[in-house]
Amino acid sequence: MRFVPLLHRFHVRFGPRKNLAVSAAVAALWLGSMLALGAPVGASLAQGCPAWTLVPSPSLPELEFVLSSVSGVSRDDIWAVGYTLGTGGARTLAQHWDGKEWKVVASPNPAPSDNYLDGVAALSPTDAWAVGDSGKPDNPGSVLLHWNGKEWTPAALPDGSSLGAYTYALFSISAVAPNDIWAAGAAGHQQDAWKGIILHYDGNVWSIHKVLGIQGVASLFYSIEARGHDDVWAVGARRTDRSVRDLQLHWDGKEWDEAQVEPLGSNAYIREAWDVAFAPGTNDRWVVGNLRTLPNPEASILHFRGDTVERTGDNLRVLDRNFLTGVVALSQTEAWAVGRGETGADEKTQRQPLIAYTTNGSNWEALRGATEGGDGALYDISAIPGTNAELVAVGTYNNASLVEMYRDQCAPPAAPATPATGSAAIPGAGERSRTFAETGKSVKGIFLDYWDKSGGLPQQGFPISELFTEVSALDGKPYTVQYFERAVFEYHPENQPPFNVLLSQLGTFRYKQKYPNGAPSQQANTSAGSVLFPETGKRVGGRFLEYWQKNGGLAQQGYPISEEFTEKSDVDGKEYRVQYFERAVFELHPENKPPYDVLLSQLGTFQYRQKYGGR
Repeated sequence: MRFVPLLHRFHVRFGPRKNLAVSAAVAALWLGSMLALGAPVGASLAQGCPAWTLVPSPSLPELEFVLSSVSGVSRDDIWAVGYTLGTGGARTLAQHWDGKEWKVVASPNPAPSDNYLDGVAALSPTDAWAVGDSGKPDNPGSVLLHWNGKEWTPAALPDGSSLGAYTYALFSISAVAPNDIWAAGAAGHQQDAWKGIILHYDGNVWSIHKVLGIQGVASLFYSIEARGHDDVWAVGARRTDRSVRDLQLHWDGKEWDEAQVEPLGSNAYIREAWDVAFAPGTNDRWVVGNLRTLPNPEASILHFRGDTVERTGDNLRVLDRNFLTGVVALSQTEAWAVGRGETGADEKTQRQPLIAYTTNGSNWEALRGATEGGDGALYDISAIPGTNAELVAVGTYNNASLVEMYRDQCAPPAAPATPATGSAAIPGAGERSRTFAETGKSVKGIFLDYWDKSGGLPQQGFPISELFTEVSALDGKPYTVQYFERAVFEYHPENQPPFNVLLSQLGTFRYKQKYPNGAPSQQANTSAGSVLFPETGKRVGGRFLEYWQKNGGLAQQGYPISEEFTEKSDVDGKEYRVQYFERAVFELHPENKPPYDVLLSQLGTFQYRQKYGGR
């Protein structure tokens, strides 16, 4: 989601490039040497439980392989993109992890000259996007590719001629949903006159959403992070003839605003922001990059907690010069960052990959290994969906692609990346069963009883998975579950019937994910007969109250957790009046006749695709 190769190539193609591509490869052999020496990287985190592992990835001796960005759907569906360098120039590179091995997947090269991939965003096994740039450094063009489950194909880009820019380059991409995708980079044909550019995809076409142009100031975005349709962050740098400052821009659904940054100080006049990440379910924001203090650059880490900002990581002076290009946050106190350290000068410059982590939100520890005979760097890091803090980092080492994967062996087991059919059982499963031709899935035993007695298709939707075991995000315990379009059934053997089948709080999960600070512009329904629920302080009235009362009430829908407000649908892109409940989201469709004027969002589908890639 972030433009790492720019660090590799920006200082190479668009500035003082010093064999940085080689630096990304260093990380791979670096961790390999650490493991070969019997020193598990990250062992200090939890008494030897966490460990980074070198994973073999394809390379060819006649080519230089660079992996710039990584994004996964599940433990067995991960994409890493970048480029190869050889006598014929640069060519796009896409590698896929299927849970067992990395394989190169053919990717097109839209431009006749050099083509690079700088960012990737994977939504499902049949939907992924990659962005990059092409052509000459003084006039770079864009590369935009789409994965449809079978092949990568070029996608149509919006015309940038209206910007007064000949072309534009895309460095990062981030996806909220298939119809809500964002990309960022720079527009223009001269580095000192670049304008930051942000594109948006609505499910049908890409359009130019924002251009940041100020007279005498060059700006560009290295990374974009979309958390919701009304919560998007883009970070990068703003350059004048005297200084370089980090740049942070925020979209709240109505306008783009520049965010507050920490004062630089007299001895820190150049700082660039290379990546941004958020602690799940919070507004805690981590921004990493580099601080070009004299005589040597330092790693820069800013931690934004509400209205306060803390500069952390000042101790990460691993080598003479240190750079951070990727970051991922696992909580408000635990985060990981990757980059490189440098020592020496000119042709004798030696680079080695850098991994840093914090477990308290303030103090950072660096992990690195010997680099004898090698040179490399790490460019991106990402958490693997559906796992307990499993990570993957990519880069390059000694002209070879580098992939490192991290797993904490002491962590409780996570939900399987691919739910195993028949891996769990419930009472009556061998006696009562119904297979739905629409999805090919079967519902059995007490789950079938619950489905029939609790609204069936309108309330629950079709089954989209078989039975499997999943660890609850609420209490951390494993339960036998089955996913439906609009719900997730959980079997609770510790409860007496009918309470041995409960519904996951999908509405709560979705609401916290999309609106960590609460949804904007909420309005309580105070119509005659409306009901105030003191448990949450929210009010339900009108057609929503009628629907709630007639369709399972508290057991099926849960308490209201928001007031009514207008929301853009992730399914069709249209705006609807909605209200969130613990287990559902009500949508008002006045174009339909009752009872179909109130419909439920497909929360089960959203959750399943997010965790398991829609299998």
